[in-house]
Amino acid sequence: MENPREFYALPKHLNNGKTLVGLPIDEVLPSVIFFTVLFFSKYELTGFVGATVWFVGLRTLKSQFGDNVIALSIYWFGSKSVAEQVFKRSPQSTRRYWLF
Repeated sequence: MENPREFYALPKHLNNGKTLVGLPIDEVLPSVIFFTVLFFSKYELTGFVGATVWFVGLRTLKSQFGDNVIALSIYWFGSKSVAEQVFKRSPQSTRRYWLF
């Protein structure tokens, strides 16, 4: 921890979430897809309840753990091969000395 080469600043692309019509895309897009698939399968109420649970549940997690809880969870706790493909510009998660 005394070596400055082991320190990294948190990459900006992990902090800035993408939006769709002013709402975070990771809340809206899965909800819309889930509702649409079940709506056309004649399970309208199940689709509505599932989409609402996803939207409200993720919004609750984001209020507790930050806006990019999914991306950061994948980065820190996901498999190494997935993290290397998704986060190409980021250092490995095994280097846990971050500058905030």
